[in-house]
Formats: sequence, C-alpha cells, structure tokens
Amino acid sequence: MKKNYLFWVAFCVTVFLHGQGFESFINFPPTGGSYETGTFLGQDDSTWAYTQCRGDISISEKSIMLGRSRTPQSEFFSGSINNGIGQISFNFMQAFSTNVNLNILINNVVVGNVTSSSELNVVKNSGVININQLGPITIKFKNVDTSDGQVVVDNITWSAFGTTLSIVKNQIEGFALYPNPISNGKLFMSSNSNVNKQLEIYSMMGKRVYSQNVNGHETIDISKLNSGIYMIRVEEEDKIATRKLIIK
Repeated sequence: MKKNYLFWVAFCVTVFLHGQGFESFINFPPTGGSYETGTFLGQDDSTWAYTQCRGDISISEKSIMLGRSRTPQSEFFSGSINNGIGQISFNFMQAFSTNVNLNILINNVVVGNVTSSSELNVVKNSGVININQLGPITIKFKNVDTSDGQVVVDNITWSAFGTTLSIVKNQIEGFALYPNPISNGKLFMSSNSNVNKQLEIYSMMGKRVYSQNVNGHETIDISKLNSGIYMIRVEEEDKIATRKLIIK
C-alpha cells in the first residue's frame, strides 16, 4: 500500500511539473449582472480575455458566464499555453431557460461541443476532450450561435501535450477550492454534495505537509505552511480531485 501511495504522489507531482493547468476564475473581476469586456490574470499566470461576460451566477465560489444575443458575441479565451494540451475537461451549467450549445476551440478551431436540454441550474461535466496538440495554444469558449443560451463555465483542467487527465477523470462534482492563490492562511472547499472530505497537501518534492478530515463548511487553517506552490489531493467518498495551490 505504501509503495502504491508513493507512486501516486510521484506521478501527480510529475504531471503538475510538466504543465497541468487549472482555471477556477478566482481572479475574474465582474460580479454584477451586467456584461463586461476585459482581461484577468489566470491561475496559469497567463492573461485571459473575455467579451460580453458576467460573473453573478456561479457553479462554485466564482465562475464566468457567456451571454446570449450579445454584440459582439460573448466569448472568453486563455493566454498562450506554450507546452501544448493533451486533454481538457470543465464544468458547465445552463443559467436560464434557453439550452446550452457551447463550442470549445483550440487556436480558433472547434475541437469539442457541450449541450444541455432543459437542465436549468444542473452542473454538468464536459468529460475528457482529447486535444493532443503542441503549443503554443489558446483555449476559447464560444456559443455556436448568438441565440444559444447563457452558460456558466468553471473548473477548467487541462494536461500538457503527451499527458492525460487520468488522475482527475473521477473528479468530485462541483468541487471548488478557494481562495487560490491564498494569502491569509484560510482555505475553503465545497462540492455539490458537501459531505466530509479527506484533504492532503504535498510539497512539489512529494512530501506530505498537511492532512485533515474536513466537513462541508469548515475553515481550513494552513497558516503554518510556507509560501510556495503545493499540490492538493481531496478524496470524497469514491472520488478524487487534485489541484495546484499557491500560497503567497
């Protein structure tokens, strides 16, 4: 058991060091009900851009929503991802009565599509979308047509070219970790079920530095950890989620 556990840690660290990315829109600025256009710093340290988007309806603590019948058409896209993409996955939700018909584009070429059918406020997962393309790459999200419904997007996860998302394919539904980056030592987690979770934090050298069983609404005090980049593993029942955590 210990041997397998150490293998998992080494494998996860290798994936993170080789460019697995994650975006939870924690730095996305709009919070009100008006559509805005602008940029924000992504969790991959690139500049993301958005057109006619809003942030008042969320899957987790913070999400981005594409509008309907907007001029110019609502969209958002990442900065340049230089190490390419192997696979990508994300959560989405139909925000109002019109069904979702959302395209995922890599360098402005459609590589995937997700839809909904009268599933208002139901959080869905895109599943794993195979990309397998070398960088530099830009990820874009855009409705197929301006008449398609408002869609909330969150928790985008991608792997570097040549790697997979196998460690997160059974991702906890609606899982959110915030704030990230963190500066006050107080961390929060949530999910659709909000049952107890086992939290473990690892240094980028693979050393476990924190372990705790956490209830659905508990504040997690990690103020004793030094500034730096860590890897988080969360287990909820039979599902696992992993995240990169930045402590300032």
